[in-house]
Amino acid sequence: MTYLTRAQVLENRKKVVEYLQKPSRRKAVGSLDRGDGKRCCLGHMCAVLGVKRVVEGSVIYYGEDLEHEYAPDEVIEALGLWDNLGGKLDEPYTRLDTTILQPKYDEEEQPITCLAEANDQLHISPQRIGRYLESVIEGGSTTPWMPLSEYPE
Repeated sequence: MTYLTRAQVLENRKKVVEYLQKPSRRKAVGSLDRGDGKRCCLGHMCAVLGVKRVVEGSVIYYGEDLEHEYAPDEVIEALGLWDNLGGKLDEPYTRLDTTILQPKYDEEEQPITCLAEANDQLHISPQRIGRYLESVIEGGSTTPWMPLSEYPE
């Protein structure tokens, strides 16, 4: 259960989409953070939201539960993500807007069900993911975000 207001969640989402769209953001695949400035889109979300970061050897963890592949609970709550992959919990998953994300695979071959898959399986940049997220910032059943209308004003 979250105690955030609609305005707080929207502000967090705006921070994330602005951060992702900066030209200096670099992409990583398979983990939240590579340690060299490269992060997956969920890792960039952790960074901009100031989520606790722990380095153990060559692995970088985020959040109280020390996640290194999936969004920690702190990010899920702050942004109103459906789950730790940036997907939709209800089956079947809906595809991300492929007109913005421009997949490298045909939809029949490679359905994209969440932000983690879009980041790891498509030739797209953090900036492109940021533009997509900005286009669906209000959230909804076919987006990675829960609807803002679910939050109290």
